[in-house]
Amino acid sequence: MYLLAHAAWLVIPSYRWMNLLPCLVLYAGLAVFLFAITPLFRERRPLLVLLFIATLHPELLLWSNTFRWYSWWTGLALITLAVVLQPQIEMPSLGWARSLAIGILLAALFYLNYITLLFILALATAMLLRYRFVARSELLRHAAAVVAVFGLLIASQLHTMVVAQLHYASAERVRILASAVRLSEGLIASEAYLPWHPLAILVWLFFLALGAYGMVQFAHRTESQYRPPVECSPALRSITVLGVALFVMVVLAGLGNKPRSAIVLLPVLAPVAAIASSRLRIRAQNALLLFLALWSGVGIAHILGRYGLAKATMDDRPEQVVRFLQHDRGSGCAIVATYDMGLAFALREAHLPNVEELSAADGLASQSAALPQTATCTSARLYLVRSYLGTGNQWTPPVNTEEEDAAQAIEGAPQIHRFSLDPDASRKRSLARLPLLGRELGDAASLPDYRFVVTSGAINPKLLSVIETRLPDFVRLR
Repeated sequence: MYLLAHAAWLVIPSYRWMNLLPCLVLYAGLAVFLFAITPLFRERRPLLVLLFIATLHPELLLWSNTFRWYSWWTGLALITLAVVLQPQIEMPSLGWARSLAIGILLAALFYLNYITLLFILALATAMLLRYRFVARSELLRHAAAVVAVFGLLIASQLHTMVVAQLHYASAERVRILASAVRLSEGLIASEAYLPWHPLAILVWLFFLALGAYGMVQFAHRTESQYRPPVECSPALRSITVLGVALFVMVVLAGLGNKPRSAIVLLPVLAPVAAIASSRLRIRAQNALLLFLALWSGVGIAHILGRYGLAKATMDDRPEQVVRFLQHDRGSGCAIVATYDMGLAFALREAHLPNVEELSAADGLASQSAALPQTATCTSARLYLVRSYLGTGNQWTPPVNTEEEDAAQAIEGAPQIHRFSLDPDASRKRSLARLPLLGRELGDAASLPDYRFVVTSGAINPKLLSVIETRLPDFVRLR
């Protein structure tokens, strides 16, 4: 993953725009998958439902432009599905070349993230259905070839997984109920909405009603009177089985707390919603398309405007702090100490003259801050930024104590400024009191109303060396 991120930066040498490359990979994989299954939908409106959910789901848009593993893995996983399940072929078969390709693709997925193991189990379940007409002995031979290629390619990574990664696995898991609720919330309403937003509630009600209607129609059908407008082909059945199996496995593994880990389920399960919508009347289908357009459009507005998102840190506005520094620091030297990575990035990108940015980060505690020389500063101001790191973060107490010690060097009464107001902070804090889910939502209890609190004031330039000793866990960014 980090090698791919470095490659993306080499192609697009901008920490902001390099995210376009993994986004292109995700949508390239999505295009391959959709080109394979869209010919199975002959009616226009169900096809539009499929495309809306598979390409413009707010959850997919929210996490597609990140250099983390989600985009790379999801794009490659969708290509793997098209290669393995061969949706356009009525009676598919496995050849040796395809088996080799499948083993290589699965190994590449494994190197990106270990959730591939769950994906492989779900894929095997779908393959049993998809290749049920293939002779058992032939299927076993090709499966053995896939396992051999996969095992050979990942052998060097197994030691790392067992020794380094499994040790921290428990920190990523939550209880099954919380896992199911969080994953369902992300896949249905999406993290582009807070759970109490009217559209988030409506989309929940819509999918529940659509599912209930589909089941009623199925239960009361007769072979002579009922023919579905969109038939669920064997390929679509196998894709649906994979989606359901992967959903259940992610929930049972306790990994649903981060729905972004399973965004591959959005295009995989989109055909189910499309087929169910085909059973509606034409007017209902038109209303459904308008609703999906509204839901997706408002979600996109939330993402672009960075407000109303369930992922709290995405609502942060470090640019407000940067603008404040531009106007407040004066013509002398300014020293900004922060332990917020988003703000540290914004400061670095702003290239403010005569401003030294100091940041505290895990793994850098042994290094010391390198502050400006006293001779170069006729006047100086100190800015100490306190932000939210989450409940139980080991860095919060020491860095806050260091900032309090450094604040004693400020001449006169320190000035306090607050930035990045979260208008939903009070409601978010109340989530920690929910029965059965409160433990997993404990971090919400300490969410502040303002994400950044800046303590500032003038300091004697001769005391710069004193500040250096009071901020041992902060390092110079440039």
